[in-house]
Amino acid sequence: MARVRVNNEFDIEGKITVERMLRDEGNYERLIIEGALLTDQYIEEIFSLETDRFKIDGVKVFHESFGSESDEILYTFNANDFILKG
Repeated sequence: MARVRVNNEFDIEGKITVERMLRDEGNYERLIIEGALLTDQYIEEIFSLETDRFKIDGVKVFHESFGSESDEILYTFNANDFILKG
């Protein structure tokens, strides 16, 4: 698990996976950023996520997944910006 800063306000322990994809939409191409956060913390709203490796802004969670056998919650999201550090 990594330390994840949420909304520039508080830290949690979790795992993040992020994908950047270039989507051809006819006359133009659009960069799509999608990802998932796995943690045991319930978070009401997520606007930004930051780790030692990257920062994600403009986060919009569109799916929350809960399991009966675990306290972990999987948040699936789209984002506007992805900044790779270093």
